[in-house]
Amino acid sequence: MKFCNNCGYIDHNNNNICPICHHKLKLIKLRKISYSLNKLYSFSSYLIRFKNYPLSILQNSLLLLYGPPGSGKTTLTLLLANELKNFNIAYISLEESPHTLSRKIQYHEITNNNITFFFTDKISLNNFNIVIIDSYNYLQNKHILKLDNKIKFIICQITKTGSFKGPQELAHICDIVIRTDKMKAYIEKNRLGPLKTFNII
Repeated sequence: MKFCNNCGYIDHNNNNICPICHHKLKLIKLRKISYSLNKLYSFSSYLIRFKNYPLSILQNSLLLLYGPPGSGKTTLTLLLANELKNFNIAYISLEESPHTLSRKIQYHEITNNNITFFFTDKISLNNFNIVIIDSYNYLQNKHILKLDNKIKFIICQITKTGSFKGPQELAHICDIVIRTDKMKAYIEKNRLGPLKTFNII
């Protein structure tokens, strides 16, 4: 039995190339495959699932990311936005300075030309499918959260107790909740798929 480390595909036909993502398959013992499927979910596999959802299903969906400083919240969001090339994305950076964000964009080779970066929340979002708010704790224009026909990604800081810093009802209305810690992402809630863990980079 062979396993694709890139997308999680399991091959039973002794192929050498993954038919899903065309990466080279590796021969792995069954016990290790089980561990990989249950404990570690590749970021590429998560992207493949997300990108394949119809826009009609994703519209009005809400994704919440939270974690301590330096845990990978902005990095994960940038990498996700970079892959969603079929969407017009508004990235509202209210916490990172233009200089800091620019360095991250260059470091992670963010090349999606459909991303527009803003450093204020007082903007028109009519032409965008996805709105990314980094972070909720600096958001003054709360009306953005109520916009229809938008996919919204919200980044939150955490409290001293480890929960996200914001109204608790926010977690209840979110379709996906992801906690980041030490460059790992833990999907704690997911109405669109399984609960998994994956490396951000």
